[in-house]
Amino acid sequence: MSSKQIQPGTKVGPFILEREIAHGGMGYVYEAQDTSLGRRVAIKIISDELRNNEEFLKRFLREAKTLGRVSHPNVVGVHAMGAEQGIHYIAMDFVD
Repeated sequence: MSSKQIQPGTKVGPFILEREIAHGGMGYVYEAQDTSLGRRVAIKIISDELRNNEEFLKRFLREAKTLGRVSHPNVVGVHAMGAEQGIHYIAMDFVD
């Protein structure tokens, strides 16, 4: 599944994607619903061009783990990270 082709309603882990809210050099960010806890989250998904780059994947996972240890009002919290059907993602606080 291509991250460019992910449509609203697609389930990634326990999250249902609702809409794309941003994209850049690393990939895409979607607003999503966390079905396990019933809350809105932001899901960062690596672009297709980078998902097979082992060095970039290490950096992406390091980012998730680092942010997951930070607790500060000016830094979004990380709720989960994972990979499903070749889609690598980080679930974070949704900031409107």
